[in-house]
Amino acid sequence: MKVSFPIKAKLFLLIALLLLFTMGSTSLFLLGHQKRMLTEELQKRGMIMLHMLSEESKGPLLSGDDLLLHKFVAEVKRSEGVLYALVCDQRGLIQAHTDLSRVGKQLVEREGIDIRREGDLTIRVIREGGEEVIDFTRPILYGGIEVGRAKIGISAQLVAEALVKARNRMLWLTLLSLALGTGGSMLLATLLARPVRRLMEGAREIGSGNLNFRIQIRSHDELGELTRSFNEMAESLWKKKLIEEAFGRYVTKQVAQEIMRHPEQIELGGKRQEVSVLFADIRGFTRLAERNDPEEVVRTLNSYLTLMTRSVFKHEGTLDKFLGDAIMAVFGAPIFYPDHALRAIAAALDIQEEIRALNKKRTAAGMEAVEIGIGINAGEVVTGNIGSEERMEYTVIGDNVNIAARLEDLAGAGQILISESIFQAVEGKVRVRPLDLVCLRGREKALPVYEVSGLAEVGSGNERSHC
Repeated sequence: MKVSFPIKAKLFLLIALLLLFTMGSTSLFLLGHQKRMLTEELQKRGMIMLHMLSEESKGPLLSGDDLLLHKFVAEVKRSEGVLYALVCDQRGLIQAHTDLSRVGKQLVEREGIDIRREGDLTIRVIREGGEEVIDFTRPILYGGIEVGRAKIGISAQLVAEALVKARNRMLWLTLLSLALGTGGSMLLATLLARPVRRLMEGAREIGSGNLNFRIQIRSHDELGELTRSFNEMAESLWKKKLIEEAFGRYVTKQVAQEIMRHPEQIELGGKRQEVSVLFADIRGFTRLAERNDPEEVVRTLNSYLTLMTRSVFKHEGTLDKFLGDAIMAVFGAPIFYPDHALRAIAAALDIQEEIRALNKKRTAAGMEAVEIGIGINAGEVVTGNIGSEERMEYTVIGDNVNIAARLEDLAGAGQILISESIFQAVEGKVRVRPLDLVCLRGREKALPVYEVSGLAEVGSGNERSHC
């Protein structure tokens, strides 16, 4: 009598073997790939921290500001996995070190293996205190002349620990997938129709707007892949909705929709871009807070911040952040507008106009009026996601941001002050009054500053007013 071999047993063995082979080989590949990725990410993080340390240390190193140098190396040391950070001068004398006992001593390079040389950057593997360390070294250049060196050491143990965790996760995932796959193969014949019904139900839920609906994956065949793809599609739609809602808090609805339609136009990784930066601050807010109840202070602050935000959005600006009783807005990023300078001024004029209208109502109601000072500057900045793995924010940084902030500090109640770069971009389109050369805090040279009084009337023949 010929012994039959049931189809369920065949499917059981076939799926079990294929799944075991697939998961095993995939795990090996992913572990190898993850090791490379983790190593590259570690090197990239070290290079970024080293670059920031070397750039920040130029001034303090030349001026002998050891306190500031120690602050910089201490900030680097707080990053995960950093074992040491130091800055030495051109003679090799350590000026700042996370180990204070080494300050003032001669820097001694330990023997190690070079793993990367890129321009003036050197990355080596050394041993420090019995531990394998990835050492990053870069000269500190000022005017093309080396004035010192910056070094950062990051523990290679970070990669090893991450690989152990990844291997354990892969093992459990392999075992779980094997168990589910072999069990599912025995029920495959009777369950083929069920995934199809679930997909139909899911399509109806998504069609009705329920983007949180997910289908449980119970098989590892084509239907399982189709179910997984369906879930990924639903997840993508849900994330797109969340991102659009999140962008809507910082940019106009139209800008958020444009970003979602054409994400390839937006580079969030960090790039240099010409923008206009606006700072607006409530004058005398401390005095207002002292005179009123906390609840009234919050209501007043929210009403003025809402008003300013509305004016920024009206002219396609991006609300970068709230700074207590002030706001920082950017025009020209993440979506670039050639007339970003004019948009920033128009927004500032709208803010002051809205403030006057609101103050009129407050005065009539017996409440204290609040004035706003505004500063605007245009120039090249670095835009991108900045922060940590736990929290990041899209923002702009650079010297031109600082200039805008200094102009806002200088602006009196009801004033709009702009820099020379803004004036050149909008000359003939805005009525301005040139002020005397002004020394801004943190800058050596005095800068020309202008006060804006309004937009120029087209064809008036007097497009710029002087005092």
